[in-house]
Parts: sequence; C-alpha cells; structure tokens
Amino acid sequence: MSYLNEIIIASISALVGGIITYFFYLKKESRREKKEKLLKKEEQRKKRPEFRIESMKDSFNRPGTCIDSQPCDMEIFVAKIENVIVENDIVYAEYDDTILDKKSWVSRQYTIKNIGKTAVYEVAIMSNFKRTTCLFNTKSIHEDFIQRGVLNYFELLDRRIDTDESITLKICYNKEKVIKGMFSAEFELGMRDDNGVYWVQPFFAYENKIYESRRITHKEYRDAIKPDIAIECFKKPYLW
Repeated sequence: MSYLNEIIIASISALVGGIITYFFYLKKESRREKKEKLLKKEEQRKKRPEFRIESMKDSFNRPGTCIDSQPCDMEIFVAKIENVIVENDIVYAEYDDTILDKKSWVSRQYTIKNIGKTAVYEVAIMSNFKRTTCLFNTKSIHEDFIQRGVLNYFELLDRRIDTDESITLKICYNKEKVIKGMFSAEFELGMRDDNGVYWVQPFFAYENKIYESRRITHKEYRDAIKPDIAIECFKKPYLW
C-alpha cells in the first residue's frame, strides 16, 4: 500500500512540477515577447517620419492675394461652422454666406520637410476642432458643397515623400475668421510610413509650430479623417 502511495505522490509531484515549469516558461515567453514588442516600437520611433517647418510666408495683411500666389502641393480653406442642423438623422453644417468670397481670403504658406528616418506614402492635414471647423480643397470648394452643408475634416496628399524631401502647404482663411489654437493644436499632420505605420504631429498653424510625431493606430487615423464621430456628436450634443 505504501508503495502505491509513493507512486501516486511521485506522479502528483511530477505533474505539479511540470505545471509550475510550464507556467514559468509561459511567463518567460510573455516577458520576451513584450520586450521584443517594446524594442520594435522603440526602433520604429527612432526611425519615425517627422516634419519640420522650414519656412512660412504670411499674407494676412493682403486679402485676396493668396489665390494668385505660388501654387502649393496642398491648399486648403479653413471653413468656420456657424451652425449645425439635424434633420431625419442627417447632419447639415451651415457656413457664412461670404465663405466663397475669395477676395476676403488670407493665407499662410508653409514649406515643411520630412526630417525623419523613413519615407511616407501619404500626408493628411486634419482639423482638430471638428465642432467648429471644416477643411476644403481650395480648388474644389464650390457653392454646392456649402448649400449641401458638407462636413469634411481633412485634405490628403497621396504622394511619396522621402527623407529630407520638402512639400508646400497653403492654409487659407476668411480674413475675419482666422482659427487659432489656444491650448490645443488647430490641426494635425497625419502620415503613413514605409511600414504601413500611422503617425500624427500636432500643428499649431497660427503659432507657426509643429510638435514631434507620435504613433497611432489605423482606426485612430480613420476616426480623425472621417466625419462619422463628429456626426454622432452633433446628433447627441451632450457627447461634446
């Protein structure tokens, strides 16, 4: 009988020992995987794309001149939302009647350079003030957009921008409605790098400042450029 007990005890001890060993193995593997992920993220951060403002030209004292000035790679008009109407679950923005009066437009023109360690395959300028501000391409904004109350929060440059390569960006405003960010950036620059990783940089356009890039998920990127979340917030104002 004692011999049988010894066998049972030995078997249980071996089983428990095996479970404990396997547990520690899994824990070790988990730590190793976490370490590898952290190292990979750190390597991506070191090689991240990042833009720097190289120069800025201001036409705030010369309304209307931005239309005939030098063409840029990206040209946007910043439209202030005056009011929002919700009808039959559809959201319409109301804009000022003078929005299309290009003689009242002023602008700032930036040259920004990719000083990071990797190329990007697209760059977007995105509005951070989705409750009050939309963005339109200066070449495509027209009366139909305004009458339909279209909500648009980004403009995309679908082009490869290599390291040390520069692009130009023109931001136009109505001279009476220049958007300023007091405590948060008016815009963000979003980008997708060589590895399909997405990054954003806070862009204080009025202050002529751009902060360092940080990694975001593809979902966060899509949420930033699509109007869906803003539309739901307009339908339920308490979400703001």
